[in-house]
Formats: sequence, structure tokens, C-alpha cells
Amino acid sequence: DAIAAWDEYGVDQTVLFGAISSPLARVTDVMAFEMFRENPDRVYPFFAGVSIYGDDGLEILRGDLEAGYFGIGEIVGASSHSPETRDLPWKGDHPNDGLFPELYRLSAEYGVPVLVHIDPPFGYPIDRLEDALDENPDAIIIFAHANAYNPPDNIARLMRAHPNLYFDFFAGFTAYNPGSSNTLADFVPLIEEFPGRTFVSTDSGYGVGYGLAVTAIYELFDLLSPETVCRIASENIDAIFQAQPPTATQLARLAELAPDTDTSDLNKMAAHRLIFALEAQAE
Repeated sequence: DAIAAWDEYGVDQTVLFGAISSPLARVTDVMAFEMFRENPDRVYPFFAGVSIYGDDGLEILRGDLEAGYFGIGEIVGASSHSPETRDLPWKGDHPNDGLFPELYRLSAEYGVPVLVHIDPPFGYPIDRLEDALDENPDAIIIFAHANAYNPPDNIARLMRAHPNLYFDFFAGFTAYNPGSSNTLADFVPLIEEFPGRTFVSTDSGYGVGYGLAVTAIYELFDLLSPETVCRIASENIDAIFQAQPPTATQLARLAELAPDTDTSDLNKMAAHRLIFALEAQAE
């Protein structure tokens, strides 16, 4: 199972989501949250079941954010090349269309990151991403697996121009996918230039398998400074999560379970853990 795989490869904590930009994601979003409830020290659930053009999209966004998910995504902001995403029913035409402006506004309001898939990683979709970055300076926008079919110079230009853009590095693609035209070493200067805005991911092992995806991350770590390894492996994403305040829904639930609880020093994660413990006691 997933936990056994994490244990095998030394993955202590992970961001978790399932299907993306489709009705199935509404199901897997719930599954991710339940896995978090069972393993709150190891899992940070994101949600991806948002119809960018649907009438209920904004209601779903607010509902899931109030439930206490730690991030939004992966959301397909544009896709015309990838066979896995180009036909998804809830994808966006570009990453500033439909509900995307509201999504970025809520990112800033709740302090949650937005993980956005964009392909191709050049041209019109990227132009509109830049519009979104300029219009939402307080949003936390992560370019998902930005190194896929994308040279480091392209990413560096975006990162230098937009301080609210973060870079999700799928090391497994660069190291092991035959479609990659770069090596891990090619990305080292970029990562060392932006150690506070880079994360590593497995992209669920897409195209290479989970084992090689994690192996590639360790191979990347061998090329980086120890300080950068600590930041991109955990410190960057953990800082974002730790800064998230409890939601109004969490505070209301705590008031029901333990009216005298002092919530002034709680963040979202601490509120979750307290709620889970109080609910277990009440059973």
C-alpha cells in the first residue's frame, strides 16, 4: 500500500491527492482527507475536484478550504499536449480563465498553495500564467512538474520575474523519462538560485514508476548543498502549512467539542489534530 511504499523509500511526509480536474477527483479528494485523518503526521491532503467552468465550482472551493485541506491541486490550467490531461472534463483553457482568478484570490485568503498543471510550458498558456501572477501577488502559485519538457532557462525567467511563483521539480522525469532532454545537473543552478521556492515531487511516478521517481530525488539531493536539500525536501512546504490559520469551520467544530478551548495559538494542523482527538474521545 501507499504507506508501505513511503516506508520503503524513506518518505516521512507527503502531499496527497488523487484524480485531477474530473468528477472522479471529488471521490479521491475525500479519500485523501480520510487518509490524513488516519495518518495526520504523514499526509497533507490537497483537493483537485473543481470544475473551472462549473456553476458549483466556487462553492466547492470554499467548502473544501473550510474543511481544512492544505492546498488546491493539481488543477489543469491548460493542456493540449499531454495525453493524460488534455481531455479531462474540468481542465481550464488557460490558467487565468473561468474560476482561476477566484481560486488565486482564495489562495491568498487562506494561505494555501495552488498546484497548476500547464502544457505546453510556453506560449499563450504561460503568458496567461504571468497575468495571473501579476494580478495575484499574495497567491502561492506552484508550477506543477515545471521541468517536464521545459529547459531550466525558461523556468528561471519566470521565477526571476514573479516572486510568488514556486517550482515543483519532478526529478524522475529529468533523470529517467526518455523524453527528457536535460539532466539533473542542468537544474542545479536554478534550484540553488531559488532554494526557498522549490519543492520536489514524484508526480505519482508518472512514466517512470514510484521507485525511480523517489530514487531520482535522492540523486538530485547528492548534487545540491545540504541547506538547499533541507529546504526543498520539507522546510519550504512545511513553512507554508504551518502558517495556515484554522478555518472558521474548524473553530466552530472546536467550540462544539470543547467550548473552553483556547484556540488563539492554534494553526490549521494543530486544530485538525485537536479535533480528531476530541472526536475520538467522544465516540
